Amino acid sequence: MTELLSEKEEQILFHTLGYEYKPIWNAERREDRNWIALNPVGEDYNLIQTLITKGYMQKSGKGFGQEEVFRATDKALVYVVDLWGKKKKQNKPTRSKRRYQAYLHWCDCYDGTFKDFLDWLKITDDDRLFYPKEVEIVEEYKRRWNI
Repeated sequence: MTELLSEKEEQILFHTLGYEYKPIWNAERREDRNWIALNPVGEDYNLIQTLITKGYMQKSGKGFGQEEVFRATDKALVYVVDLWGKKKKQNKPTRSKRRYQAYLHWCDCYDGTFKDFLDWLKITDDDRLFYPKEVEIVEEYKRRWNI
């Protein structure tokens, strides 16, 4: 069984491994990141020392000035990936929330109420027969927004 870490320790691991990092391209994780540099004073440094004793971090070398560089171990990566998966499941929006978000996107382009939008999403057999291109657009929209 994996030991539980404090929220602050988890935040340090997330930062070290590049999770919850919001670069320009809005990636979920920076694959190239596995380091953190700290001055040898302060609360974060003490937490890193605790993570080293637990086997989640290791010292990697010297940074600029008095900074020390640390890297996460494979044990930390497994812990964070598991925790990240659980966190993502908790934050998954419901179908109705996804529908409403799609509506907000839709109403930027078209005038109409939420009811108009829901009616637009409904596809009948007549629509498929007489308006195949429009049906294709609606289905692509539904697929894209997962609604």
